[in-house]
Amino acid sequence: MHVRGPHLSANGVLVARTRLLTSRQALFTYPDAENTAAEAESADGGSIVRAACLPAQCLLMNQAAEFAIVALPPDFCGRAGVLPVELAGGGPQGSAVLEGDEVAIVANIGGGAASGCTVVARLMVDDVSDAELRLHALDPWAKAEVGSPIFRNGRLVALVVALPSAGAADEGLRALRIEAIVERLKKRQQLEDALDAAPDVRFNSDQQPAVRVPDAANAGAPGKSISLVYQMQPIDHVRKALLVT
Repeated sequence: MHVRGPHLSANGVLVARTRLLTSRQALFTYPDAENTAAEAESADGGSIVRAACLPAQCLLMNQAAEFAIVALPPDFCGRAGVLPVELAGGGPQGSAVLEGDEVAIVANIGGGAASGCTVVARLMVDDVSDAELRLHALDPWAKAEVGSPIFRNGRLVALVVALPSAGAADEGLRALRIEAIVERLKKRQQLEDALDAAPDVRFNSDQQPAVRVPDAANAGAPGKSISLVYQMQPIDHVRKALLVT
């Protein structure tokens, strides 16, 4: 979808029904976020759905992060006919992105939902690091904008963070891996609290996540509250939080 900020436009994706992940360039400050809107075609394709971002409900960013998470109104998802993406980073199918893999990019280009278009194209992964992917286009019509999502096996693996410089199209694209985005957005307990979607997850005094198990699941000790403490990666926090949004 298009994200129109007061200074720049970018692409973005829904990571939950009311949570938008987009480039921090589009909403660089809190006042900017108040004047930023998401745009998408309506579910029937007959109109443009536009919704103002709601930073008072959620705005997660920091100086080390190229991307930010901001709240959208709860009816935007349905009116626009869009669904939250599925995050890579685990699961039975795995999520490892390797050099030589073919991935797909979805880019909204043209500066706005009303005047632009959506381009879907294939990319090849040229290089993989802990934080980034470097890619080149396999399809001649491939386009990209900052924030354009990149998918592998239907799961979001990265967002475009840098476009080739003018006159240097052979440079290819740089994309930040979703694991790196989440890690850079993580600030103490703020990632979880900003998503406001995981009431069953809180940190214990050792800063390890304590997951409260419902009494019904604890047949051995009915009526008692128990906690299971185990190590979770940043991507796991996001995935668990988004399950209930």
